[in-house]
Parts: sequence; C-alpha cells; structure tokens
Amino acid sequence: MKMNSKRLKLLTALSALALISACDDNGGSTGWFDWFNSKDDRPSLMIMPTASMDYQRDTQAGTYLAGWYAQNRQDWGAANKYLDKAIAMDPDNIELQQRAMILSMQAGDANRAIVLARKVLEEDNKNVLALIFISVDQIARQEYDPAIKTLSKMPKNDIADFIRPILAAWAGAPEKKVDEEALIAAGPLHAYHALLIADYMGKVKEPERYLVNVLNGGGADAHTLEMMADVYSRQGFTEIANKIYEMLITQYEANAVASPRIKELQAKRKDNSLATKHRIQTPSEGAAEAFYNISRIMFTDQSDDSALVFSRIAQYLDPAKDETKILMARMMVRSKHTKEAIDFYKSIQPGSDAYLEAQRSAAELLEEDGDIDGSIAFLEKAYQSDKDVNALIQIGDVYRRAEKHLDAIKAYDRAEEALGGKVGSDFWHLLYARGMSYERSGNLTKAESDLEGALKFQPNHPYLLNYLGYSWADQGKKLDKALELIAKAAKLKPDDGYIVDSLGWVYYKMGQYNEAAAELEKAVEMVPYDPTINDHLGDAYWRVGRKNEARFQWQRALNHAKENAMKTMLEAKINDGLTNENPKVMEAKTRMEEPVKQ
Repeated sequence: MKMNSKRLKLLTALSALALISACDDNGGSTGWFDWFNSKDDRPSLMIMPTASMDYQRDTQAGTYLAGWYAQNRQDWGAANKYLDKAIAMDPDNIELQQRAMILSMQAGDANRAIVLARKVLEEDNKNVLALIFISVDQIARQEYDPAIKTLSKMPKNDIADFIRPILAAWAGAPEKKVDEEALIAAGPLHAYHALLIADYMGKVKEPERYLVNVLNGGGADAHTLEMMADVYSRQGFTEIANKIYEMLITQYEANAVASPRIKELQAKRKDNSLATKHRIQTPSEGAAEAFYNISRIMFTDQSDDSALVFSRIAQYLDPAKDETKILMARMMVRSKHTKEAIDFYKSIQPGSDAYLEAQRSAAELLEEDGDIDGSIAFLEKAYQSDKDVNALIQIGDVYRRAEKHLDAIKAYDRAEEALGGKVGSDFWHLLYARGMSYERSGNLTKAESDLEGALKFQPNHPYLLNYLGYSWADQGKKLDKALELIAKAAKLKPDDGYIVDSLGWVYYKMGQYNEAAAELEKAVEMVPYDPTINDHLGDAYWRVGRKNEARFQWQRALNHAKENAMKTMLEAKINDGLTNENPKVMEAKTRMEEPVKQ
C-alpha cells in the first residue's frame, strides 16, 4: 500500500524528533555526530576543550564517541553512562543535555529524562521533545491546567501539531474542556481518541462519525478496533460493537493460536458487561494509549529508536499497560537484545490478555538461545495457568526441533488428551506436527495416520501435501498418490525449491529419470547448495547416463554436507558410481515449513 504524503511527513517528523540528532530548532550543527559521519569538515569546537597532548584514558571526544557507538548498537544503558561522563566534563553543553534527555527515556529512566528536559528548556524553550516530556509529567501528576499551558508553548510543526491536540484533549477531559469536533477532524488517531475521551466523560453521541473517520483515514488496526468496539458496547451501541467483534473474530479464525482471543471476543459480543476491562479511567491512561499508538506506527515503519522513546513515555504514564511491554519486547527482539525482551515478557502476569502471548514468545526466544529446559518451563507455566492447549503443542514443537521426537510425541499426546481425545479443525496443526515426529522416529504407520488426518482439514496446505507425498515416495509406496500430492503442492508453491525437489524425487522413485532430472535441475537452481538436492540430481543424472555431471553434483553435495554418514555415502558414489550398496539418501532437513508459528 502506498504511503500517503501526510503520513510520510508525520513519520519523517517523528523520526527526526526522536533519533537523538539533537539539532537545534534553526538547523544548527550536530557537532561530533555529523563530523564522525563526514557531514562536516571538522568537529564542533564546543566538544573539544583545551587538553594536554598526553594520552588520557577518558577524553570528552572519546567518551562521546563511545556513547555514540553504544547508541548505534541500541545499548541504551551503556550510551547513557558514556554520555553522563561527557556531561560531567562539559556541564553547560546544551546539545549533550538534549541527547542525554532522550537516551534516559530510551533507557527507561523517565524521571531523569524529565529533569534533563527542564534543563534543556532553560536554554531552548521551544524544544518540542522537552515540552512533551514536561507535559507528560504534568498529566501523570494530574496537573492538567499546567500541562495545557506547556503544550501551548510548542512551536507549530508537524510533530507538535500531531501530538498537541490529543494530549491537550486528555488534559482537558476532567473539566470537559474538549473541542471534540476539531479533534475528530484532525485525523484518524485523533478521531479514535475523541471516542475514548467521550467514553471517559460519560456520553458518546453520533457514534458512526468516529468510526467513519478512523476507517477512512486508514487508522484501524485490531487493537484500535477492539477498543472502539468495547466503547460502543459499554455505551449501548451494540449493533456497531457486534459488527466490529464479528470482523475481528473472522480475522483471528485464520490463526489457531489466537483461539483465546476469539473466545474473549465472542464472550463480549454476548455480554456487554465484559467490555469494561480496558476502559480508560484517567487522562494519564488516555495519554499512555496515545503514545502507545504512535509507537506502534513507528515500529511498523521500522523506526524502532523513535518507537522506543514513545513506548517509554507510555510506560511512564501507565506502568500496568501490558500492550506497551509486548511492543517493547518486540523491539528488543528485532534489535537482538534477547535478555531484555525476555524480561519484558516475564513482567506480564497471569490474568493479563497478553500473558499467553508473552509466555509463548519468551519460550521461543529461550529455545532460539539454546535453553530448551527454560523454554519448556515457560510453556508449562502457561498451560498450568490457563490450560492453553497451544502451549502443550509448542512444547512438542520445541522437542521436535531439538530432534527429541519421543518427548515431542508425549507432549502432542497431552495436547490431544486436553482436547478430550478428539482433534478438530482448529488444531489440525497438532496432527501435522505429531505426524512429522512419528515419521522421524520411524513409526510410519502412525505418521501416515496423523498426516492424512491433518490433510482432511487442510487439503490445500502445500507443505503438508509435500511432507506426506515425500514420505510415501521415500518409502517407495503409493507412488501415484505421492505424485498427485506433490504435484499439487508444486502448483501451489512453484518457487519452492524443496517442493520441486520432492517432485523430481518421486519421478525418480517411479523410474521416470528424464522427468526427474528436469525437475531436480529446477530445484538446484532455486536452492543451489542444499547437499540432498544436489545428491538427488546426481542420482538422476547417473540414471540417464550423464555420469560426469552426476559426479559433479555429488562432489558439490559433499562440499556442503555436514553429517558424516552422508559424506561417506557421497564419497562412495563419487568413487564407484551409483550401486545397490550406496546407502539411502535422507531428505533435505530444511524441506518442511513449521506447521504453525506458535
């Protein structure tokens, strides 16, 4: 979808504001940052005090650059520490104060950021971010009139004009000093907050106008829509509320892991008294929602540094807001700060809507970090807390990916038992996953039963079709049926080299070597360095008499093979050609996609 110019302009302004460039309002020099990036001929003189030519362990320039480096690595704590040292060496440097203010907020030290904001305003009373920090603090302290006065000092520019109306409206809400019409007209996010404010003040009139402005402006995600539906439900506009709930249920139905969300939406659709859980009770919570919304916009557009500033503001205003914690955890994941991400997930407690997502996500990170036991402990906790069947399935997946297939099967069996012994369409992925573990552990009869059971629910799932078809082909059984399934998978995913390899391999097993070679050549073009696919092509070449090319492909496979058994088999083929004594080839391990991202 093409980004409209207004949204692009806003995103640019948001990024420029929060990315710690610390430019003054007149576009002045950014000092060492520009010099380091070769944007200026020399460093700003304000950074370089007169100093001895002797080597010093801690120089101002060195400390500043160390902080800059830490900041670029998104190590906010270290960046903050180095900048503190730089400020101690030059306490009157306003640019350092500005940078420290933003870094403090990114590091989660909102109180220090606010103290620094007051210092910044002494020198630069039009600094937008400093004014935002101060107004946020005033709203948090219920100093609403001073907050409105602070917001009025903001200069007219894109970011100020975007944020000011929402914050001023929340600050004016306790005394009902809100220009609702102007707020609705300002944009989709503003219209959304106009509805939340109307609900907070007690009465929503003409309910359709809020929704129309949000939808027409493209500002509706699942979170926004559910919050709006809850307002409509509380205010007695059940028809509008139920239409939104139904739309969200339809959206979530495509993802089996979202089944708890579906149940909650269905319950709220039946009983509007359940729609009170997320009602905004204070202007501070309303302002937190606004900064959370802005942060989501920035995160979606890959501006994580800026998104973190606004998320930290939201956290300061409403420390209990779990949506903000989830968002910050995702930022930490994207910047590869795994420990920090897990800490955010751990902070979410049972009973929260976000609890199950947090437990699953933390478990996934621990698994990626090699902590299988820690991952499973998280998932067991989730299951014991909420009897979440998907947590048991994910335990099985963790074991399966670790190639502990017997343990995986036990976990999948627990999940089936928790479902009452019958697996329905919502949990078809359980059958798929268990079928893979049965196949890998050698129980081909049960593998076939589970995979065929999953296929009844998902007859057009390309990876499921491929897995079952390849399993049959590799056993040399049901080859006509295997060809039918894999050909269908290849039609659904024509650019997947592993599926095309399966198609070539089933032709090979059927003795149709020319057709096999043609398909396997396509597969090698798509996945050039998978040793199994190269090995398959070598076998097909040998069968059609292209023996030199066969040895070339086997050598290529050997160059990339990791398992000793495969290396031994390939060496034998290179030396002796294809004989009945050559061990059976194994299929490419990266062939199959995970059935469901847990």
